[in-house]
Amino acid sequence: HDWLILNTIDGIGIDKIEISTHHFKGNFPSHCSLQATFLSSKNSKKIFSSSNKWKYLLKNMKLSANKTHVVKNSLMKKEKINHIRINIFPDGGISRFRIFGKKI
Repeated sequence: HDWLILNTIDGIGIDKIEISTHHFKGNFPSHCSLQATFLSSKNSKKIFSSSNKWKYLLKNMKLSANKTHVVKNSLMKKEKINHIRINIFPDGGISRFRIFGKKI
């Protein structure tokens, strides 16, 4: 599978996440998961090595072709988060990944 780690604004509460597969009608991932954490370290090796153990915001979300998928849950709003990892299975195209939130 493919994955990507994003460093968000320090300590935001996330209102929603958008995962878009627009323009991918045949080569889109079948599902994805989101993991998140708050890390004070800026060491990229530590961030990468710990990312498999981060808390799941979402596990096994089914994705569709050429669509914007919106994710909202209470865990995202309550937790202090500054890193998010998106995992896509098996692989494929995502045209946009957006995070909406505010400082806690």
